[in-house]
Amino acid sequence: MDIVYNVVVPIFTSLLGGLIAGLFTFLGVKMTLSHERKTHETDLKIKQAEQHKQEIEKTIERNKRIILTRPEMTITKNNKSIKYVEEICLLPYIKPELFDEKTILFGYSEDIFKEDYWNKYEIVLQNTGKRTIVSAFLHIPYKSGFNIYGKIELKSWQEAYFFNYYSDENLISTPICPNEKIKIIIYFPKIAPALEDKCLDFYCCDEDDNYWYQRNVNANFKCEAEITAPETYRMHLQQDCNYWFIYDHFYYDKNVKKCFNKNISSLLEERKQKIWANTDKQEKFINAVNRGEIALKYKLPLE
Repeated sequence: MDIVYNVVVPIFTSLLGGLIAGLFTFLGVKMTLSHERKTHETDLKIKQAEQHKQEIEKTIERNKRIILTRPEMTITKNNKSIKYVEEICLLPYIKPELFDEKTILFGYSEDIFKEDYWNKYEIVLQNTGKRTIVSAFLHIPYKSGFNIYGKIELKSWQEAYFFNYYSDENLISTPICPNEKIKIIIYFPKIAPALEDKCLDFYCCDEDDNYWYQRNVNANFKCEAEITAPETYRMHLQQDCNYWFIYDHFYYDKNVKKCFNKNISSLLEERKQKIWANTDKQEKFINAVNRGEIALKYKLPLE
């Protein structure tokens, strides 16, 4: 028994004490490592958040600089060194009819092929921005009440099978570098003098693949070009923006057969929903650009 008390017990006590001490040491080290890991993770999150904030701030500043160097068309009285001439014709909605549930035709007579049917005026537009326009089109404003056609396109109707159709845009078939000028000759019927005061919108894509929208490009007062979402640009280019307004007109026209009303009501609602959805996307796109969540594109060093 003396051996047990004098030898075994001290050894056991020593081992137990060592285990307990080792356990506390282990737990202490584990807690220290856990604390250090959490501190590291917190520091990393703070660092990442700071880096993200800096990136957002850089994107905001870069977007501002890109917007400052955007292409922009300005009316000028200098008609020298014109690069390109575009002739367009404006025609009011005359006797619109539904050819089928997806096609609208207008009652334009053969008088439109006579030169004395038209009045005209012209404007010279200069790219006063710092980016080249690689593609562009003129577009009629929403609820304008008139169509827009290229003059050559209109003349082709004399031998065309399909004509008198709806059109709310006209392509500009040339790139426009900074300081270059184009001339737009605008024809309108003498019987519709109010069309001389109608404004046109201008959409373009620049060399960096950013999209821009400029209201009332043919007005004497200048409207600055605004960034626009790619989806908005494509929707207007595909003539899918104002079309539903004409269907809306037909839907409530008492002279249109009720069978057409039934057929186009679903199409009308579909187009409205599409327009509203795009409006929401456009607003979100602009807000995201302003907040630096979307970075505008650029291929060359910014000035």
